[in-house]
Amino acid sequence: MPTPDPDDLLPEVVTATGAAEILGRSRQMVVKLADGGKLKGRRADGNGAWIFRREYIEEQARLMGGKKRTGVHVD
Repeated sequence: MPTPDPDDLLPEVVTATGAAEILGRSRQMVVKLADGGKLKGRRADGNGAWIFRREYIEEQARLMGGKKRTGVHVD
């Protein structure tokens, strides 16, 4: 049985990889932004991986105007 994609398990949240795909950035950049407090997310219990509210990430993508690698809006 194939391993499910973590972003499909809880559709209201996304992993750093899922956020990266939505934002058009690398996973490493998403983690760097989250570590620096420029992207709102939480550390998952257990493995410490970043998770984000999908709605928030999609809003950030809209604020970026759909342009890849132009920066993330910071509140």
